[in-house]
Amino acid sequence: MPTPSVVEKWEQARIRHSHRHQPIANVNEVHAEKLSRGQRVADGLAKVMGSWAFIITQSIVLAFWIALNVLALLRHWDPYPFILLNLAFSTQAAYAAPLILLAQNRQADRDRGETERDRDINFRTQADAEFVTRELASIRIALADVVTTEDLRDAIDRLHRKLDADDTQPSDT
Repeated sequence: MPTPSVVEKWEQARIRHSHRHQPIANVNEVHAEKLSRGQRVADGLAKVMGSWAFIITQSIVLAFWIALNVLALLRHWDPYPFILLNLAFSTQAAYAAPLILLAQNRQADRDRGETERDRDINFRTQADAEFVTRELASIRIALADVVTTEDLRDAIDRLHRKLDADDTQPSDT
């Protein structure tokens, strides 16, 4: 059985090293799989309520509500001071606040998971960098013993000089 070369040894060690790591999971996908239907609905509502479209729509409905009740084009169903409108906003706020807090808590959980994943990736990256550094050092040491073309030229030049010196000296015979 032939002895493996330095490069083959390095490649075998690299393959062993790369298989020690677990695959990196997408934190958002892992988190989404764990959510119940209610949590997904709450996140959806919090996302909608936190959008500019919702704020603009709510402002238009508010202006329309007040205009219809002040101008009295129709029967006043909520005259000034708009108690029914106030009740509607209070009810909306009573439901929106907990939904938004729940969504923020889930986001915090997602962020913690992502931080943990980032720490794991950083650890793997550091381990990989240390591995590559060790391998480069071992290759550098192995290559230090390899004869280069320049070394061969120097040796041949020394032999030529020695042979030339031997040819120029008179022989004793």
